[in-house]
Amino acid sequence: MDIVNGLRSTQSLADQRQQAAMKQDLAAAILRRNVKPESN
Repeated sequence: MDIVNGLRSTQSLADQRQQAAMKQDLAAAILRRNVKPESN
C-alpha cells in the first residue's frame, strides 16, 4: 500500500508540474500576442 501511494503522489506531482508548465507557456503566448498585435 505504501508503494502504491508513493507512486500516486509522484505521478500527481509530475502532473502538477506539467500543468504549471502548460499554463506558463499559454500565458507567455498570450503576452506575446498582446505586446505585438500588429505583427499578427
